[in-house]
Amino acid sequence: MEKLKIVINSRLVGTLKFNDNQSYYDDYRLNDYNVDLDCSNQLQAQGIIVDYLTKDVPCMTEQVKFIQNDKIIYDGWDIIDRIYNSEN
Repeated sequence: MEKLKIVINSRLVGTLKFNDNQSYYDDYRLNDYNVDLDCSNQLQAQGIIVDYLTKDVPCMTEQVKFIQNDKIIYDGWDIIDRIYNSEN
C-alpha cells in the first residue's frame, strides 16, 4: 500500500494510504485511523481530503500539501486542477 503524508503549514495532519482498489485516511488531529474514503481512485481520494481539510481546519486550498519521500509532490490546487482536467 502506498502512502502520502499530508501537511498543512508544515504540520503533519495525516496520511493517505492507497492501492489499486482502496483508499484510507489517517487523521492525526482527531486520532481517527483507517477511515475508508470509499473510493479506489487516488486522485479522487486526494480531492476528498483537500475538500475535508479546507472546511474542517479551516485552511486555504494551497496550504494542503501531499508529501512523498520528504518532497512535496502536490498541493491542494494541483489536485483540484488534475480533477478538473480529468473530467474535461
